[in-house]
Amino acid sequence: MLEIETPFKVEILGTGSTGNAVLIDDTIMIDCGLGVNKLLPYLQNVRHLFITHRHSDHLNISVLKNIAKKVSESIIRFGLHVNSDCYNMIERKAPEIAEMIESERLTSHSLLDLKIDGVEYKIETYPLYHDVENQGFVITKNGKTLIHATDTSTMKDAPNRQFDVILVEGNYDESKLIEYLKSDDREVRYRAARNLRHLSIQAHENFVKSHSHRDTISLMLHESYDFGLGMTDELKANTL
Repeated sequence: MLEIETPFKVEILGTGSTGNAVLIDDTIMIDCGLGVNKLLPYLQNVRHLFITHRHSDHLNISVLKNIAKKVSESIIRFGLHVNSDCYNMIERKAPEIAEMIESERLTSHSLLDLKIDGVEYKIETYPLYHDVENQGFVITKNGKTLIHATDTSTMKDAPNRQFDVILVEGNYDESKLIEYLKSDDREVRYRAARNLRHLSIQAHENFVKSHSHRDTISLMLHESYDFGLGMTDELKANTL
């Protein structure tokens, strides 16, 4: 786990293909793709859980079941925010959880106003481009903004503004991936091609450059072990 001092309290509980979860101000969590035992201690104060998309490294159905049993049904009932694709999967795998969910389905242009322990938050979504329905989040608190994005091939529809905190993936090095795509090994080519569903490190850097001000704090998420540059090895060691 890595904690970052920003205008928001940000704790990266996991990032990468083995599991993703980000805790913001102790009360908002984005994704729950880690093991139940790892996440449960952090869920005691969580009031709202936002899910980016239905892949298991972002949405662990067992975590939702344990929230309902061991933490609070009200988180599932009023604080679980998912898109229609996620909801359909929950309905298939855990219908008892789906029946509890009363919040509206997220879309790529949702806008929510939340008040948590007297603090006002605005949550905006925007479209991301993966192989399943996915959306990014912009969180505003006291005039400060945080943007989150993972598992997307482009940030072309992200809000065009400067952010105080940038949590955006940088999955692969473009030159390195091109070499793997030329491999004589068909399996290697297939694995490399699948990473094209993600944002490159170079695209991450360009986004940060064009959406930052002097005091912006940025962190690269979801770097590939095989196709990245090892830029977040320390982060991985602390979070996975």
